[in-house]
Amino acid sequence: MGVLLVGSTRLDAILVLLLIVIALAVAAALAAPFLRPGSDPNAATGERLAELEARKEAKYREIRDAELDYRTGKLSAEDHRALDRALRREAITILEEIEASAEGAKHETLGGGEAAGDIRSESERSDRT
Repeated sequence: MGVLLVGSTRLDAILVLLLIVIALAVAAALAAPFLRPGSDPNAATGERLAELEARKEAKYREIRDAELDYRTGKLSAEDHRALDRALRREAITILEEIEASAEGAKHETLGGGEAAGDIRSESERSDRT
């Protein structure tokens, strides 16, 4: 019976070590996204701009394809006009998103725009004195 007790204590120690290793693995997996060097907000903005640029180019291709379809007689003038308007509206929306993302990136770079405003205010104050 005493041998079983010693083995049980050894088994308990192994289980505790195993639980510690599992807990550390879970903690590492949860912390990894926050510790990754690529978690820079500017990188996310760059990725967003790249995705929007790709969408813009794809939309431009669609506009060119619609023009080609019209010239080859696959689309009537009325159908082409409707399709062209819709595609151009979508392209404008994408361009506005690009502009907003670029402005947001610029805004973040300047520290929310407050730093630039503070600099202007400071220089105006020094000009008055």
